Amino acid sequence: MFVSIGSVIIDDIVLADGTKHMGLLGGGAVHAVMGMRIWSDQVGLVADIGRDFPPDLLQQLEEKFDLQGVNHRDLKTTRAWQIFDEDDTRNEVFRTDMAEFWQMVARVENFPRAYRNLYGIHLHSMGEDVAAWVSFLRTRGNPVILWEPWHIYCVPENHEYLRQTLPLVDIFAPNLQEAQQLLGLQEPQDLLDKFIQYGAKMAAIRMGARGSVFADESGVRIQVPAVPIENVIDVTGAGNAYCGGLVVGLAQTADPLKAVCFAAVSASFALEQFGALYSLEDIHRRTERRYEYCLAAMPNPRRSAFDSLAAEWDQKISPASLAGKSSRIVAACCPKPGERILDVGTGTGSLLPAILEWQVQHIIAVDLSLEMLKCQRLKFGDQDGVLPISADAMHLPMAGHVVAGVICHGVFSHFMDARMTLLELERVLVPGGRLVISHAIGREQVNAIHSNHPSAILRHDLLPPADEVAGLLQRLGWQILESVDEEDFYLIVAQKPAGLKQ
Repeated sequence: MFVSIGSVIIDDIVLADGTKHMGLLGGGAVHAVMGMRIWSDQVGLVADIGRDFPPDLLQQLEEKFDLQGVNHRDLKTTRAWQIFDEDDTRNEVFRTDMAEFWQMVARVENFPRAYRNLYGIHLHSMGEDVAAWVSFLRTRGNPVILWEPWHIYCVPENHEYLRQTLPLVDIFAPNLQEAQQLLGLQEPQDLLDKFIQYGAKMAAIRMGARGSVFADESGVRIQVPAVPIENVIDVTGAGNAYCGGLVVGLAQTADPLKAVCFAAVSASFALEQFGALYSLEDIHRRTERRYEYCLAAMPNPRRSAFDSLAAEWDQKISPASLAGKSSRIVAACCPKPGERILDVGTGTGSLLPAILEWQVQHIIAVDLSLEMLKCQRLKFGDQDGVLPISADAMHLPMAGHVVAGVICHGVFSHFMDARMTLLELERVLVPGGRLVISHAIGREQVNAIHSNHPSAILRHDLLPPADEVAGLLQRLGWQILESVDEEDFYLIVAQKPAGLKQ
């Protein structure tokens, strides 16, 4: 289960032109749990509401979230003005007495017993509450815990206390203004570096229309653009929704690159209406489309990593590992004379000689790294029939149904998104064509190399079990012909059915 802990607020919105939208569901926890909800239907809300909480708003919450963590108090429900200036700056003015507001803060003792086996937590709180919450939540599983600080906490006086708190959580996620106020620095990358220096395992800074930046202690640095929205209605709560999406993304994928795309997509949905809630009709298709856009809009950080490895690549790859296996890999693709074969992740060309033995018409040798292709050319010259292309396999500059076979050797774990890439490979492959996914060493060896790689971005590129990849292919409509997951070899052979077209 994914849970957001924080506040429920009734928002009264006043736009710059005087237009009012009164009595809307808001509060950081509500926006965040909605950001979680588009990715998972197992989400819960932990917050206090007052005796005067409108029944119709409670029903709206009940329709979307588990509310066992909502505590009914004999106090007034927190209410606030959200007043917008001409430049869209939002000014929050509480209508509730602050003494009562502090009494409505979510407390550990009210956390429901039913919430066990937690996967992810959004914690919207003051810094002094973090330690108690983290200590308690770690007894309910091993959730990813994101701390989003309250705006009023983000003042220079809390600078030193921040250093004690950051190591306790998995990710710290203030907005840019909050981060600047805490540290007295201005540049996002400097702020991230300082948070990591202070012990944060991961940190993300939300920058509104400028997107967001992310860093982790291993050295990964990512900048993700905001997902463009045709008609932005209200920016209230988009940052909270971002945090909710980020929690689910990290818990479900363990891949920071994918997780920040989850976050950006969650934020985008929060912009399209007044209030925190919106329709979930056709939500899976809508989120998938925005996720795909976000991932496609980001520069692939693996390009620079492989560019830096290219010059010494062949010295690091043992010829013995391919001995006798390259022929088996290529034969699995069943190439025929005169056909076109796509070699994805061709690198410096380790499989080219074995493919050329089959007298194919063309080998379309694709690699993300231009430096790898330059090394390939130095090895083989302008080889007849070999067409090198620098491209991301998720977005191939090719027409549909033009290759008879696809070989992905030593590259599958490096795809930014396996499903999106497989759909793209399906698009360019002729009906009845074969896809071969292979490694000349075993999966455990691959993952040991990657998890300890000097390049931080490659440490997350772990090769799934062959059965897991085969299952994904089957769900996409492929027929599995062979699956090998041995100590020193990895091979999956799939065929695109003759009737499967895109």
